[in-house]
Amino acid sequence: MKGRGHQTAANRTVTCLLILAIVIETVTGCSASGKTASDNGSETFTPALDTNTDATVEIVGLLENFESLEAVIKDFNQVYPKAVISYSKMDDYKNTLPIKALGDNPPEIFMSYRSYFMDNQQLVDNMLDLSDLKLDTGIFSKKVAEASMYDGKLLRVPLMLNYQGMAVNTSLLEKEGLKVPTTYEEFTSTCDALISKGYTPIQGFPETVYTDLLYNEWGIRLVRDKDGAAIDALNKGSEGCGEYLRSEFTILDDYRQKGYFDDTVNQTISDSYDKSILHFFEGNTPFLVCSTETMSGMKKRETKSEAFTKNPFTYEFCILPVTESGTTALVSVWDSFSILKNSDQTDLAKEFLRFLVSKKELNQMAQIKGLPTAVDGGNGDSRFTSLNSIPEDEKMYSNEINLSTAVTSAYKKYAILVAEGQCSVDEAVSGLPQEIRNGSK
Repeated sequence: MKGRGHQTAANRTVTCLLILAIVIETVTGCSASGKTASDNGSETFTPALDTNTDATVEIVGLLENFESLEAVIKDFNQVYPKAVISYSKMDDYKNTLPIKALGDNPPEIFMSYRSYFMDNQQLVDNMLDLSDLKLDTGIFSKKVAEASMYDGKLLRVPLMLNYQGMAVNTSLLEKEGLKVPTTYEEFTSTCDALISKGYTPIQGFPETVYTDLLYNEWGIRLVRDKDGAAIDALNKGSEGCGEYLRSEFTILDDYRQKGYFDDTVNQTISDSYDKSILHFFEGNTPFLVCSTETMSGMKKRETKSEAFTKNPFTYEFCILPVTESGTTALVSVWDSFSILKNSDQTDLAKEFLRFLVSKKELNQMAQIKGLPTAVDGGNGDSRFTSLNSIPEDEKMYSNEINLSTAVTSAYKKYAILVAEGQCSVDEAVSGLPQEIRNGSK
């Protein structure tokens, strides 16, 4: 058991009376959802359990440090001072989690991802349907809320969002008399101008830069294909399905020939996070292909870069119009929390998630972590101002893209080969179907 103490019935009665007196004195009204209206008109949390509850809720995840979660725990302890909310990193997370979750002493809360729903039905069956908590899911956009559902159940609470795009050295562009491009024509002309001035415009970790460059374009384009023919053909690895991706391979080949990226430059970058950030801080990279998760680590690493310390510059995260499709955004829910129904302290775990699902706490988490908030309308974080200008109808969420892992893996293989000049567009188109079928076995 994770309970750490028990009160007598008399003590609980006294405690509840004291809490009631405080609530009556300080609160002007109470809604049916159990939230009270504060002086500034926003909703405040009303505890459903004895606030002297003395128990531990265990949270597991794959992050080494989770400072933004610590901030929420600190706020939660203002309400439940004796409750302990612990977090720990689990090695080999995806493989270890099901063993731990289905064992004799499972954690109450775990960081969950949509792939878990697809890969382990037994784990899904042991996840608590959070619909009964009557969480204020209205603070999320309709699409974010839908991304948290599975088989009609609310199985996870979204924490933040992750976008794929580029870190843009705005100081470099300004120095060269250029602006952040807003159309495809502006993007290509900006790249041409940068090349004429001696820059390699697009840079990034070689294992991800070429596939992620068109990340926001190809999945959305295929989903919008009438009757879903493209998605179906690709998932089956049907003969000729490579034609659906010819335009992407053509763009990568064109960009390579024009010198928009250079594999010899990218090969000097050894990972998609720390080393990519430090490479960007050298100051000669106009556009670094990266995610908002990579962007979230930049502020802390500014002082670790001698080049940036000596010559600081301004930068921002943007999704640039790298094809004629313009600016489209394929959004992922970055980390969610789910509750295991067979865990020891599910009631306190429910309370923690009820407390967490508020604009204040989720926006605070996102601000500290440095990622876009899951709360609809954002939180005013200047790092992601450009994302607010993308219309909702130009956004799609990863749960809406029903492409198999075999398709994405095959595309990644050939995108890299084409971008590195090791494969022609025709060879990529013809080889893709068999590669998909091989990956599906």
